[in-house]
Amino acid sequence: MRTNQQHLQDGHRASTTLFTLRFDAIKTMAVKRVPPVRPQLSASVGNKNTKHLAVLAENGINYDRPMSPVQVATLRAERIAREKKNAAAAGTTSVCCISVCCIFEYCRWLSASFPIHSTFSSIINEVNYVVSV
Repeated sequence: MRTNQQHLQDGHRASTTLFTLRFDAIKTMAVKRVPPVRPQLSASVGNKNTKHLAVLAENGINYDRPMSPVQVATLRAERIAREKKNAAAAGTTSVCCISVCCIFEYCRWLSASFPIHSTFSSIINEVNYVVSV
């Protein structure tokens, strides 16, 4: 007899009971299984990396209250301007001048491409102010 004929004779009961038994066995094993204990994540200072906190505090960044992108861009532009000023005082040229120009040109392109957003134009104004100082 062919397999198809056997299935037709018993109305597919053999395969149905086989899969039902498999499902019941898997279900009983899943019920018996103890879920793994996962440590609870908390926002306490004890769980944070103290080295990272020290570096962030050294740069004036508060971990619990992040800065807006405009503030980050302003601080970066000020830092680059300070480095440019120090490099000019030392008589050497630095790559920071190039990065300020790249940031400035990128912000100018963004404000031209997306005139709806005034954030880019405010960044350009702040970068102009910092670079001119």
